[in-house]
Amino acid sequence: MSNIIDIEALRKEFKEKSKVKDLKDFAESQQRAIEQLLNQNKLLESKVKHLEVLLTTSIRMQVTQEEQICMEQIVMLKALSSARALTLEETKRLDLLVKSLVLIRDKTPASNKNESTDIEENDLVAIAREETKP
Repeated sequence: MSNIIDIEALRKEFKEKSKVKDLKDFAESQQRAIEQLLNQNKLLESKVKHLEVLLTTSIRMQVTQEEQICMEQIVMLKALSSARALTLEETKRLDLLVKSLVLIRDKTPASNKNESTDIEENDLVAIAREETKP
């Protein structure tokens, strides 16, 4: 009679084994889900990189070299300014870069802004003589 198992011991053993089996199944399904999400993440990262390349190439095509240089220098000064206060020289350089960038992007000649082409040469000479009189 030593081979007879108590019903409580059998129930306990069944619960333990079924729990282990369920836990193993659960762990395996979680592992499959993680692997699937990792693969999906890699795919999405590659798509993002591809779109970034497309975006930067389209932006580069529209930006002149001078404009690109100004923007890069401004970005460098911005990085410096986040770490510490800019020196007077760096501030002057930033101001010059921003003004240059505005001029590059504007690209309208000064003669188009001022409508002084209607004045004749004789009138201009007369104006200049009047201003030089004491």
